[in-house]
Amino acid sequence: IAWALYGLASDFPNGPPEDRDSLFRRPWVSLGDSLGHLKVVKYAHEHVAPENLVYRIDSVLGLAEAIESGLGIGHVPCFIADRRPGLVRLSELMSDFSGHLWLLTHPDLRGSARVRVFLDFLASEIAKERDLIEGRNILSLPGLSR
Repeated sequence: IAWALYGLASDFPNGPPEDRDSLFRRPWVSLGDSLGHLKVVKYAHEHVAPENLVYRIDSVLGLAEAIESGLGIGHVPCFIADRRPGLVRLSELMSDFSGHLWLLTHPDLRGSARVRVFLDFLASEIAKERDLIEGRNILSLPGLSR
């Protein structure tokens, strides 16, 4: 699962600013301290001034909605943010934040034919969205490469 920095599209009509350092002077939103073990949260605490971390939330969907509401910029999984026309990607993919997507089932259900068929179907459908999940489905943005 790929992550990148996103902001409100209307705040960045020409894409990311050339002066990337200016992004750190803007208001930021981040995941909350209960998720402080995640690299994306550590990054925000280490790189963004405390007074610029204006909103923290313990939900990734809530994080995307906060950015979409104009509260600030922040890192969001690409498969969530790239589907929201109100958001624009402001950075390259943040490889340090990426994670794996797992399909899990209880061991007692693993041998069930119905569960196996469902998991195979689900894996096939998710694979169709691989570019979205891995952050490769957006149009070229000024200053960004794929």
